[in-house]
Formats: sequence, C-alpha cells, structure tokens
Amino acid sequence: MRQLIGAAGLALAVTAGGALGDSPEDARTYTDCMTAARQKPDDGFEMGSEWRDHGGGFPAEHCVAIALIGLRQYPEAAHRLETLAEGMVKEDPGLRAQVLSQAAEAWAEGGQPQAAESDLTEAIRLDPSSIQFLVSRSAVRAQRKDYRGAISDLNLAVGKGADGGDIYAYRAAAYRLMGDLKDAAADADRAVQRGATLPEAWLERANVRRLSGDSVGARQDWLQVIRLAPTSAAADAARQNLETLDVHADVHSANDK
Repeated sequence: MRQLIGAAGLALAVTAGGALGDSPEDARTYTDCMTAARQKPDDGFEMGSEWRDHGGGFPAEHCVAIALIGLRQYPEAAHRLETLAEGMVKEDPGLRAQVLSQAAEAWAEGGQPQAAESDLTEAIRLDPSSIQFLVSRSAVRAQRKDYRGAISDLNLAVGKGADGGDIYAYRAAAYRLMGDLKDAAADADRAVQRGATLPEAWLERANVRRLSGDSVGARQDWLQVIRLAPTSAAADAARQNLETLDVHADVHSANDK
C-alpha cells in the first residue's frame, strides 16, 4: 500500500504571480531558486536565505522551505510552510492551499501523517475542487492505517471526475488491506483497464489475485510489471513476489513426493 499510495505524491508546484512572485524579476528569481531547491537543496537554501534577507518576502521563504524538504529537514520545512500559509491570508485561497499541501508532504515524509492530514484537510477547505488534495489525503490516511478514510477520499475523487488507473489502484490497495478482496479485485481490474501502462496497477492486481488463490493470474501480472518498468520499485516488488511464489511451489512439490 505504501508503495502504491506513494505514487500519488504531493507535488512541489512552482507557482509564479501573486504572493509568490509580484514582478517579472521576482518570478525569474523565484523560478531559479525553486529549481535549485529541488535539484541542489543546499544551493537553494543558501539562495533563498540570501534573497529573504534582502527583502525576498513570501517567495524567498517558500524557496527556503522547499529546500529544507530536499535536505530532509521535514519538521522545520513543514513549520515554515504552515507559517507561510498563515501569513498569506490576503492571497488567493488556492495558493494558500498549495503551500499547505507542501507542508503536508513534509510531515508525511517525516513520518507524521496525522499532522499531514490536518494540513490537507485545511487545503481541501480552501480549495474544495482539488482532486489532488483528496488523493494526497487518502495517502496519509493510508499511512495512518485509516483505510476507510482513504477509501472515502478516493470515492470523493472519483465523484469529482478522477478516473485514472492510479486512483483505482490506490483504492484497490486500501480494500485489500481491509480484507475486502471482492471490491479490491473490482478496482484492480479497473486500474489495469484504465492504466494499461501503469506498473503499479498490474502490481496491485497481482497482489489481489495471489490473495484470492489465483497464482497463475498473479504470476502473469507480476511478469507484466517487470516488462513495463524493469528497473522500477514496482518491478523489484514483483520479482520478490515471484521468488516467494516459486519457493512455495517448490515446497508443495516436495511435500507431494
């Protein structure tokens, strides 16, 4: 579940205009700082800090916080992003919601999903049209093992028009971890139908099939994961599962002799 839900991600959106870039020069500086923060967080932190000390305001503070995520200083990054969002009370609610979603990412990466859920709930209140915030909250709810809550968020996302294979893979995983293999199987099939090139969809269906006693179908799906993305984490999981399946088959064969 963690692997599948993690694919949803909590995007680090580069935003320009409004509070995060009032002039063309600010927007260029902001873009450069954010690029550094994500690719070379040490440099981004230095750039953002210097810019902040010279009046960079919200954009500079945002760049510093994003750099801190890259530096794995998750609680500090989350606190800074929450403070930034609080200070943006006069700005567009959607922009504040984006900053809160990034604070949630920091909390989630730092192993504090309850704090992440709180920030995402506020982000959803500020921007109730966002499907991504619902998907992200489903991820942190799953991290807390609140699978019913995760399913509820994914149901809302589907109701708002989400129809990708990833959505159904996430929901299938939540159903599976609740022990509801019937609904898990239905969603896993949908995931493969709507995301035929998505290795996580095939991985989830393989997992459900194996638990349902369909070892042949599970093997076919795990092999498909490897064909689609041979160097991915999903493929690594598929290989491990295939090895386990083969070991069990060898044991049963030996016992039958």
